[in-house]
Amino acid sequence: MPYPVLKISDLDTTSPQRFKSYKRMCYEHSLPMIIVDFQTEHNYCEVTLDLSPTGLKFLPSEMKALERISKRHGWLDRFDITPTKARFFYGNWSDPSEQEDYSFLLEDVLKWIDKHIPRSHIFAVLTAPVYATVQVSVG
Repeated sequence: MPYPVLKISDLDTTSPQRFKSYKRMCYEHSLPMIIVDFQTEHNYCEVTLDLSPTGLKFLPSEMKALERISKRHGWLDRFDITPTKARFFYGNWSDPSEQEDYSFLLEDVLKWIDKHIPRSHIFAVLTAPVYATVQVSVG
């Protein structure tokens, strides 16, 4: 299933406007926000899964599952998981060979969504990719 994933960067001057549009779309359709934010000036990448637009909250078991995801990725500097938001930070991603590491985390986050949030129809309203689409096959 495709998910709308917003990829933004401090080097892209359109990022603030695209974020506003993406946020509005997510709130209008009760979709979770999935954001990959590259901050080259500060040398880090952040992957965020935000349930706020959905009105849902992570169950304690789901928060533990997200913690386990973070432990699978030893290169993560830190993570922050609250009842409505999971944020994963990867610093020192200036090495070109490491810039793809975020995609493995993103894939794990999307697989987690497939497994743990079938309790709602929040993705049913998706009709087309928004900015970037990530296809994950869960098997």
